[in-house]
Amino acid sequence: MQRKASPPAPPGAEPFLNVFTVQFRHAFYNADDDRCQDFCVVPTPACSAWMKQHGLMFRDRGNGFSVDVPSPRMPGLIRTVNTAGTGKSPPLGFMLLLRNPDFVGITDLPITTLPTRQNLCVSNLTTNAGKNGLSLGSHADGVSADDWYPLTGSSLTVIGRRKGTLTVTDMAGEPIAPHATVALQAGQPTTVDLSACPHGLYALQATPKTAYAGPPFVLFMPSMPMTSGLISLFLLQPSGQGDPQAFPLQAQGLKGVNLQLNFAARQTFWHYYVVSQNGQSAFMDDLSITGTGATFTRSSARLPSGEHAALFIADTSLPMRQRSPHRFSLSGHRRGVDGGRGHVNVNPLPTACASPVWPSADGDVMSGTSEIYVYV
Repeated sequence: MQRKASPPAPPGAEPFLNVFTVQFRHAFYNADDDRCQDFCVVPTPACSAWMKQHGLMFRDRGNGFSVDVPSPRMPGLIRTVNTAGTGKSPPLGFMLLLRNPDFVGITDLPITTLPTRQNLCVSNLTTNAGKNGLSLGSHADGVSADDWYPLTGSSLTVIGRRKGTLTVTDMAGEPIAPHATVALQAGQPTTVDLSACPHGLYALQATPKTAYAGPPFVLFMPSMPMTSGLISLFLLQPSGQGDPQAFPLQAQGLKGVNLQLNFAARQTFWHYYVVSQNGQSAFMDDLSITGTGATFTRSSARLPSGEHAALFIADTSLPMRQRSPHRFSLSGHRRGVDGGRGHVNVNPLPTACASPVWPSADGDVMSGTSEIYVYV
């Protein structure tokens, strides 16, 4: 049957053209097709004012956001950006506010990551080709620790190692105004004023290079609201930077850009604590955990409650998932106080959940420990 045409827009309504669409995906959320709704998105003050001036519309879509422009405003937008020139038109900045307090625990990031000290920062200057389109970030399978930067406020203090100068540039490589270069003295603090700059990522370059040994980049973000990241999107491709397909303003006009922000899931070592409910029977030597994807080594542990547990530790880390594909079973016997032999069988065992995730015993900040308690 032939499908009916879409009804015309209501009188006075302006058709919108897409400029950017960004989707958030996280491997943990396999029960929801990897859709990640852990962030709400808010344009930075400078971005909000610029979009309002040029008629752009922002929509937070739960698992991402979009930026659109009314069709009649598109020619003016193109003229404005082209007149400003490559690298002169400011990027659109979108702050990420974290909704999920367990985000660091389920994500392939250092478990020591603190959003109060470091924030994610990605832009369409650095993208990778992925199975779902262009992916933001430095790695093809998602953002990594390399995409998190130390935070600064409007007043940045740096310490010189020796006499020299420090130049501050924005993401497009343009020196900031009005004071892009400051003097450095050995062991002396120097303040860089960012108050006139939009929120974003800034590079610090010393001359000579040995005059400064601090972080090469800092991320200027507001103190409130508490942010966890920033997405910077350029409308026009800066000279020699990025994939041309990541920028909506092309030679032929406007071409909407679809981008993915992908997160890989953390892998944790699963620890099963098996506890006898009556507290008096003892597990026998044949008690074991079997399944696919990992084997378990048995030992014993004493819980803070004073109870004794049979502890089974996986020999390999397993990826965290909202709906885990791993299935393990517990079987064996226990001996009662009367000397009798009782069968133990739990199939399937519960799987690791999103919280809590503890630091790994070996100090590896990229993994972690998932504790699972089983009372039989």
